[in-house]
Amino acid sequence: MDNVYHRYLKLPFQIARPPVVAYEVSQDWKHTTLRGKYQDPNVEAWLEKLGLDCLKTEVFYTPPNGSVPIHTDDYDSTSNSPDDHVKINMTWGAEEATVRWWASEKIETWQDGNDYSTNPILLAKEEDSTFLFERNTNRPSLLNVGILHSTHNPTNEPRWTVCFVPGYRRKVIKLKTALKVFEK
Repeated sequence: MDNVYHRYLKLPFQIARPPVVAYEVSQDWKHTTLRGKYQDPNVEAWLEKLGLDCLKTEVFYTPPNGSVPIHTDDYDSTSNSPDDHVKINMTWGAEEATVRWWASEKIETWQDGNDYSTNPILLAKEEDSTFLFERNTNRPSLLNVGILHSTHNPTNEPRWTVCFVPGYRRKVIKLKTALKVFEK
């Protein structure tokens, strides 16, 4: 089976941990969209050089011994099923902490009505899902976030992730396109 989930990226710069990561360490997972609050000039310039935009910047927190539930990120609401699109993630935390990808026949649709999702996202419970793939993202990573995925942090360390949504003409891009664009 082809890896349709994750690839490590060799970037010509370091992604800096955003100074806006100001969550208190807690027992709950957290997410925020950094729209207008933070931009990484290196990421922005690199994407622009490749003919892409940075549609959104986000931060995720996975608590010690915790996880972010199984979900997709914004998806094409006309299909009512997981789609294929990517984000670039950089995580700080324990090497044992990972992103996991899943398949499930029992999927719920959810939309928060706030700044997280423009379109609905899909949710699934672990007990109703089949584990597919897992990777640590403590180095720059290209992730397919249209497929059900979660975070897993089995350590006593907090886990922080910044992610950038690359786009072309204000639309998310598919993994196949991203692999061609980021090939070099």
